[in-house]
Amino acid sequence: MRPHRCHTATERDRYESSKPKTYPLWDRVIRHSIRPDGHDGFLLPYHDYLAPTGDAAEDARRVILLDEIAVAVAPEHMGVFSYAAELAGHDAALLTLVRCLDAVRRIREHGIAAGPWERREEWLNQQMALAWKDRGAFPGLGPSLEALGMRLGTALVHEMVATGALSADENPWPKIDALLRGKLKRPRPVYDADLDAIQKTWSQLPDERRKLLELLSRFDLTPAQAARWFDHDARTRALGVRIEDAEILVNPYRISEADVAGDDDPAVGLGTVDRGLLPDATVAARHPVPAPSAVGAQLDARRVRAAIVAALRAAAATGDSLLSVTEMIERLPKVPDPPAAGWNGIGVATAASSGEKHCNDRQRHYCLGQLGIQRPHCFSP
Repeated sequence: MRPHRCHTATERDRYESSKPKTYPLWDRVIRHSIRPDGHDGFLLPYHDYLAPTGDAAEDARRVILLDEIAVAVAPEHMGVFSYAAELAGHDAALLTLVRCLDAVRRIREHGIAAGPWERREEWLNQQMALAWKDRGAFPGLGPSLEALGMRLGTALVHEMVATGALSADENPWPKIDALLRGKLKRPRPVYDADLDAIQKTWSQLPDERRKLLELLSRFDLTPAQAARWFDHDARTRALGVRIEDAEILVNPYRISEADVAGDDDPAVGLGTVDRGLLPDATVAARHPVPAPSAVGAQLDARRVRAAIVAALRAAAATGDSLLSVTEMIERLPKVPDPPAAGWNGIGVATAASSGEKHCNDRQRHYCLGQLGIQRPHCFSP
């Protein structure tokens, strides 16, 4: 893993040809900010941990510590990192920066690799602040409009931002409402047909459905994910169970608990919902999440319950069929997304009423069925 900034990129070259039509080369030269002793980007020092010291016990200890600084990719963002270079979304960038920051803090604690790690820690913090600013409170606005039926919803939002009609730090919905009602000038004629097609749909949309769409726009969803959770029938077909709009508004973490991956689309992860409900402090102050969706504390029972489900799914993937409360407490800090903020034994106790009412008091165990998750078949019988 090598977080850095890109300074310059060469123009796209094409193959030399005597014919009028030619094709672009796959390669482009990109100048990055990484320097051996710099802090404006860096390489994680895996090799320093693997270098022989001449002491077998110390070598073994460093291999164990290496796991603590390894930055893994969240399953929901695996596609972004599966090729040589691909544009990552805001949440993928934020999660990667958070994991790199945690790794740098571990590196400082270990004292194995030399370098300006304190300055690199500060640099990562700055990049996270910039990423939150670019993300804003409504990164899923375009996909949400597409879920409503706006064919070029994402392109429309990008064009409005590029022209200054929308800014990343404002609530876009008053302007979107005016645009969909014909009270705001349209960006370009190319969007006229689609806007005309959904104008009636928007004006007749029940208030609860509109609130759901606005809630979904707070999450960095793909168009397929947004459509899956806005469309009643698509939601029921994908999940195998009916979840009402009101249930999602009361507990948005139901999205990460119940979602399943599509053919070419990952399931919505816990971190995606978490960053929408508990964003950066500046974003949260400017655009607070309205009730009943708002999460007021790290240990909100809905949030802890969703973390328990994430831990159970991870356990199921490795062959476990259930976890004791003690095992759950141990695994919550290891929930892959989001990181460990707020997960502890107190949090599990907070969620106990959600999961333990069906459990034996003497041998309390968690499983998906006990938490009301409708896909317990992912566990072995």
